[in-house]
Amino acid sequence: MLADYCRHLDSLSALRELNLSDNAIVSFDELHNIARLKHVSSVSFADQDFGPNPVCRLLNYQTVVRGLFQVAFLILS
Repeated sequence: MLADYCRHLDSLSALRELNLSDNAIVSFDELHNIARLKHVSSVSFADQDFGPNPVCRLLNYQTVVRGLFQVAFLILS
């Protein structure tokens, strides 16, 4: 589970692009931990090679994600 790795997220200061396509993220709670990465400028939740992340199937997914991630480039689905 992603929550197990939260204490290491702050050390990822060089990370700029994050592709979460087809990952096992199934709840908005897990996205809160990822949204802590303030240096990330691009987040993708779906792409043509890997498909969508399971969280994409949740109700109000796009609204919640736009509120959590303050990035320049956001691929939702």
